[in-house]
Amino acid sequence: MGWAMPSLADLLVAALAVRPYFLGPGWETLLSDANAGLHILTGDMIRAAGRAPASEPFSFTLPAKAWFAWEWLTAVSASALHSWAGLGGVAVAAAALLAAWTALVYRNCVESGRQWILSAVLTMAACQAAANHMLARPHLITWVLLALAVGLCLKDRRAEGRLIWMLVPLSLVWANLHGGFLTLPVYLGLTAAGLAAEWLITGREAEKRRAAAKYAGLAGACLAVTVANPYGVQLHVHIFEYLRAGWLKGLVQEYHAPSAKLGEPYYWFCGLALAAGLACVSQLRRREVAGPAAALFFGWAAFQSARHIPVFLTVALPVVAGEGARALEWLARRDPRRSLAATWLQMDAQMLGQASRFSLLLPAFFALALAMPARLGAPADFPARDFPAPMVRAQAAALEQRRLFTTDAWADYVLYHLYPRTRVFVDGMNDFFGPEIGLEYLEMLEAGPRTGELFERWGFEAALVPARGPLARWLKAQDGWEAVAEDRQSALFRRVKR
Repeated sequence: MGWAMPSLADLLVAALAVRPYFLGPGWETLLSDANAGLHILTGDMIRAAGRAPASEPFSFTLPAKAWFAWEWLTAVSASALHSWAGLGGVAVAAAALLAAWTALVYRNCVESGRQWILSAVLTMAACQAAANHMLARPHLITWVLLALAVGLCLKDRRAEGRLIWMLVPLSLVWANLHGGFLTLPVYLGLTAAGLAAEWLITGREAEKRRAAAKYAGLAGACLAVTVANPYGVQLHVHIFEYLRAGWLKGLVQEYHAPSAKLGEPYYWFCGLALAAGLACVSQLRRREVAGPAAALFFGWAAFQSARHIPVFLTVALPVVAGEGARALEWLARRDPRRSLAATWLQMDAQMLGQASRFSLLLPAFFALALAMPARLGAPADFPARDFPAPMVRAQAAALEQRRLFTTDAWADYVLYHLYPRTRVFVDGMNDFFGPEIGLEYLEMLEAGPRTGELFERWGFEAALVPARGPLARWLKAQDGWEAVAEDRQSALFRRVKR
């Protein structure tokens, strides 16, 4: 019966991860990256041919270069869902993944600190800090699976069992869903190293040694099974090269180090990072190393690149919840009768059971939403606020059969609607094109000194560019180009044959 009745935990997740989409403007943010369209198209091709394309199918730039459909299983799933429920169904699935991540982060905090109010506050802050990265893209799968893995580790550290070994088959599936699968062996390896350090510090206790050996073996097993993918170890090499490609920072905003440019989420992230740092210091003073080892490493990664913020939050918040609970209990013991902390803990304990379980209400709701996404408000297209939707609809004929120059973000949108009739210069799979083409793309977008030379070399036949950008002004001044159409957002040009 408990699974059928809604709980406080359901209400919390509904408020944080459901309301912004079904009762707010959250869809525009969720679909503000049309890269989901490329995954759908990739899945369409895999389902039709029974295999992934050997070379990049969307651009005319590097027709012979090998291409990795490194999230092929996600692409196939997105394609099947799109065929059944349209883009609205894909958006609903992304919202469901965000709800699952929110629920798991909250549950992990409760597991660590045994306090639901503190866990709810931390989860709310995490949702705010990760807001810029809540996009309908495969990385949401890594958020969910990592949160699931962290939860299994927390349970295993509290009471050992065999369930932790489920992480091995989970890793195998994960490697075919998203490139973030390497996060799990790293997390487990850091945990093993931390436990080994505790073994050395605390007098070489046999229990610590066994735990360190188990997590080291688990990390190795999880890494080993990830070679079971269509590309084998080449996928790992590709991911390593991708992670060390510093030139991508010039193309993708989320690869930059966190800064005030992120807006409000930046300040939430800084606050949680400070709390995590204090929690790690507290644990290290008690000679507990496993939790801080992982939290500090992923915290360092988050300060290097904003895209790692949700991963850091997933790993670090249980550490914060555990130390926050200890601090509240210490305050309550100092004055158990009149302490605000004592009152907090009493209220928390009374509702912990109701606030720490979930019912089937939210899964049932998302199942209903997938069956009728449009009726529940899910959009049928990417938002016109971010993409040139009116231009693409009105000028589809002018965009077909063209060697098109457009922004990498807009390219994904154009391809979603017009592929295979249109090919682009670069698309949202930025890592495929390499630094030389990436820099040429940026120079043309800014109408740099070599723009004319590059336009001739690449033989562009059409250009869809921001109406108020420097490239639009440059094209208007060229004799070999003429304007086809223009609105407040975008301008379409075509080459004039003379």
